Amino acid sequence: MRKPDRGDNPMSTAASSPIRKVALTLLLPIVLVGMPTEHSPQAQEVTAPQHQPTAVGQNATTPAPSSRSTLADGAVSSTTVTVKNDGAVATGVIKLDPPADFPPKQASKTSETEPETQTQTPQISTAPATQDPTKQQTSETSPKKNATEMLPIQPVPERIPEPPSNLRIATWGGAHGEAQRRTVFDPFANNTGISIETIEHIGGSKLLKATAANSPVGWDLAYIPYHVADAACRSGAIAKIDAANIKDKTGARLDPADFLPEAFGDCALGGSVWSAVIGYDKRQFQSNAPQQLEDFFDTTKFPGKRGLMRTPRYILEMALLADGVAPEQVYRVLESDGGLQRALGKLATIRNDIVWMKSVREPVAALNDHSVAMAVGFSGRFFLETVGRNSPVVLMWDGQVYDLDVWVIPKGTTHIQTALKFLSFAVQSDVMVHQASLLPYGPTRKSAARQVRRHASLNVDLSDYVPTAPQNFRRALRIDEIWWEKHAARLIPAFRNWIDGPDGIQGE
Repeated sequence: MRKPDRGDNPMSTAASSPIRKVALTLLLPIVLVGMPTEHSPQAQEVTAPQHQPTAVGQNATTPAPSSRSTLADGAVSSTTVTVKNDGAVATGVIKLDPPADFPPKQASKTSETEPETQTQTPQISTAPATQDPTKQQTSETSPKKNATEMLPIQPVPERIPEPPSNLRIATWGGAHGEAQRRTVFDPFANNTGISIETIEHIGGSKLLKATAANSPVGWDLAYIPYHVADAACRSGAIAKIDAANIKDKTGARLDPADFLPEAFGDCALGGSVWSAVIGYDKRQFQSNAPQQLEDFFDTTKFPGKRGLMRTPRYILEMALLADGVAPEQVYRVLESDGGLQRALGKLATIRNDIVWMKSVREPVAALNDHSVAMAVGFSGRFFLETVGRNSPVVLMWDGQVYDLDVWVIPKGTTHIQTALKFLSFAVQSDVMVHQASLLPYGPTRKSAARQVRRHASLNVDLSDYVPTAPQNFRRALRIDEIWWEKHAARLIPAFRNWIDGPDGIQGE
């Protein structure tokens, strides 16, 4: 869609009246003296994002507030100006000749698209101002006033800068971006008259690198993975967010305890959660369904093949959780060689039943066609490819490994107050509930996660699909991508060697 005019110049909508234009022209110097559907790590950012900016809110039902001024009926024929120069005093009269059709007729609905009446050049004369004939006799009998006794010129009120006509927001595409458009961007535009122009990214890292290399900043907010935001905050690439400026609809300050800890940071706020989670084929467990993460590694009690992605991320964490390591201790244990061997040892208990997968679509497909009995996949993908399709797949949330996306504001944006206004809207509980009711990524506010009930159009119970629903979030671990950046060079080769080792199943 077309890129709308930003409208950032506070003087871009001058008054349409010729009289106002003359007054502004002559008096302004006086005034101015004081003024992956899931964001899988396998999705590599090969090139910088190519996008077509999308304008959201152009068809808003509530129009943008008008910025045109309206003059009262009537005209000022002249005004007297006193000028002092090197001790001399000169008095002049500025004649403000109104157009022939003054007072102006009321503007029609299409008047803003019509050319404006050309203003007449003010004439400056040293002759006294023409007096009203009806008052001439009284004036002749009254003593003449000295120029210094005349009333002072009233200053034109200072113009308050208007907010921009649009915000540029960088976010995901696909189903996630569409859900945001329908539940966040369009309602915000309808409520405020500020339209949203979206820029599609594929992870946020390229976006922030481009921001650091160029000026001015090309976006006003971004919705990016938590670990990208955390690194950008530490490097100073994004702005600090003063939580005191973000209010609930009641006017009260946001309660940090109502948010996941990562969703209420120095530079990041709000957002939603997605997870790596286990799905199973209910047809294969009709009398005894798995209930906990440990059941995934028990092929005696729960027989059948296990689908795993060919990556150590998520898998090693789940193996340690199933082996009894507390969520808060997983990465400390995994840092040591002994911890890695412990995780691989847990995987070895199901080694002969593992089916290795390369695509995020494979887990659902393999479950649907009986190729595996259980598989690790992504929550949003499970939802999109099973709901409404008579699928036998059921999700088991115990031991989920989750990540989240958050809202950030770049340093250097000139629209900080408007960005904060949007942020205040986006993190409201009812807005989060609305978005999760369309695409069940988990709200990062506990009050919102408790309220998600049914899908907005499919009328499906979403309690089995929302990662942060209380019953699904009892044993959960946030994947630490910054930790992985430090340790991937050691763990990835070791994991692949284990897969392709002489006693293992070939990964291809």
